[in-house]
Amino acid sequence: MKLYDMAKGICCSDYQVRGCRPLLAVIAGEEYSVRIDCGASPAHRLEYEKLYLQMHPGSNIKKTVLTHGHWDHFAGGKGDTQLIMSAAAWEDICAQKKGTKHTFSLNGMLAEYGADCLPDHIWQSSIPDRLLHVDEKVTELDLGGRRVRLHVLDSDHASGNILIEVPREGIVFIGDAIYLGEEADKWFYTRKIHSIIDYMKQMDAKWYVGSHREPMNMKELIQFDQHLRQLEEMTDGIHTEMMMKKKYIEKYGSMPKPVLLEELMWLVNGNRRQLYEGK
Repeated sequence: MKLYDMAKGICCSDYQVRGCRPLLAVIAGEEYSVRIDCGASPAHRLEYEKLYLQMHPGSNIKKTVLTHGHWDHFAGGKGDTQLIMSAAAWEDICAQKKGTKHTFSLNGMLAEYGADCLPDHIWQSSIPDRLLHVDEKVTELDLGGRRVRLHVLDSDHASGNILIEVPREGIVFIGDAIYLGEEADKWFYTRKIHSIIDYMKQMDAKWYVGSHREPMNMKELIQFDQHLRQLEEMTDGIHTEMMMKKKYIEKYGSMPKPVLLEELMWLVNGNRRQLYEGK
């Protein structure tokens, strides 16, 4: 794990493919500091905390903001902090515990916890006792000399995402809010992604920092949106892979390359999902 200061008082880790480990970060104020996400395991969280306190001794990490309720973000546990999450994220966590909803990546969990891992392991240190639900569209935290805004919104990937905006520095931690949704082992985007990106653009940030990807500036965010819109044009009204291939061959005279076909199928799966939901 490597740590770096993105701005004065804002310290981030890298994200790691092993175990689906997301980026972790601390935003420091004069009165207290806020950590972003709990990590994929207690070992992940503790490794970050050890390195962070070596770089910034004496920091008072008082609260943790959970970007959403998927295992790789909450399974590290809150430590000695108060945990802030949306009500929808809490519902996700409870549904996963009951087995009525699954957002587990078995390969990621095996990499993080070892070959004897069982999903129940993630609950041993993950259920919080000091919990604060944030359900307002925008909530502001005063850390002392620095204000942080928490924006709650739904996405294809998860309900009740929290985006953490640091207005003065122009940095927004977006979690997995623009990441693909997944259902029945199929990845998808619906047109919901554009309303999320439009909302993010209104913040006019210098950097949009995702949990499992490199930070994007405004230009890169716009390019990402434009790319998805181009894919949407090619997949309009298409609901199966066979239909997608047929339309592509008719228009371009050849099969789409594997990477492009994968991206096109994200939108096709989203079309099918919206068709079944009657939207």
